[in-house]
Amino acid sequence: MFPGAADLNNVSSWADLSPCYPSGAPYIQQIRYENVWVNAGHGSLGLTLLGSSAWSWLKK
Repeated sequence: MFPGAADLNNVSSWADLSPCYPSGAPYIQQIRYENVWVNAGHGSLGLTLLGSSAWSWLKK
């Protein structure tokens, strides 16, 4: 679909280490600014839980 999007001759490994509580719960908190929230740390579930976590907090 995207020819030339990656240089397969020059690759390196990386790890996407997402922080989360030991229970696996994500960090969902308001930070320093009134209109900014952090919705991160879903661990291995990544984008699977992102939308539902945001929706559950918006309903409060």
